[in-house]
Amino acid sequence: MHLDRIQTAKTSPLFDLSSRVTTQKLLHGLVIAACISRVLFFSLQGVIPKQWIAPMESAYHPFLITGLSLVVCYWSEVFFIETASVEASRRAQFLSKSLAAFSVFNISLYLLLIGHFVAAGLGCYSGHNHEVWINGAFQASFAILLFAVYVVFLAIGVEIFFKVRGAFTISSNEGQASSSEDIVNHGEIFKSRLALVFQALLTLLTVLCVIFDAVGNLWKYKVNLSTRSAHEVVYRIAEVG
Repeated sequence: MHLDRIQTAKTSPLFDLSSRVTTQKLLHGLVIAACISRVLFFSLQGVIPKQWIAPMESAYHPFLITGLSLVVCYWSEVFFIETASVEASRRAQFLSKSLAAFSVFNISLYLLLIGHFVAAGLGCYSGHNHEVWINGAFQASFAILLFAVYVVFLAIGVEIFFKVRGAFTISSNEGQASSSEDIVNHGEIFKSRLALVFQALLTLLTVLCVIFDAVGNLWKYKVNLSTRSAHEVVYRIAEVG
């Protein structure tokens, strides 16, 4: 019995540590959920009723928005909150100061997605045009939210990676030197800037494709099949990125 208690005491902290929600774990979970939503969207076409297709297509966007907003909140806490120590900011942890704002924003986001599914399930359409406009309104809402988070993501990213914050300095005295003795790690800066620009371009491309889809009834039937196919290919490539 005594040995069992000791073993339980040893394994309990490990279990608590492994089951704790962190920024990295949530980001990985969001990527998996977004991929599953796209797999279901493509695999269930022709199997489920047509009215569920549009909400299932929109299900991908909240995961993308949540991921971007999580990165924005994490960057803000790490680089702009002076009360957080350098060691604590580098550890794998979840949000603290911005947790309430992050939670409220994302609860509203997923309520909007649920509303889209409810509208489709209740058949709140009086005709094809009405259905197109309602689906377009939901898609436009996601596009606006995605664009807003994208702008904040880009602004904070430029502040961190182009104006050189403390994350890219190497102290000449094992972390105890003053700022005047810090050496800028240009290699890390270049790689981070390249990754930020690449991600920003892909996200901007996704935002534009979502907006074009939201107003698709205004242009899709006025262009030829090649143009619509090209838009679809570009959209899916942007989603993969």
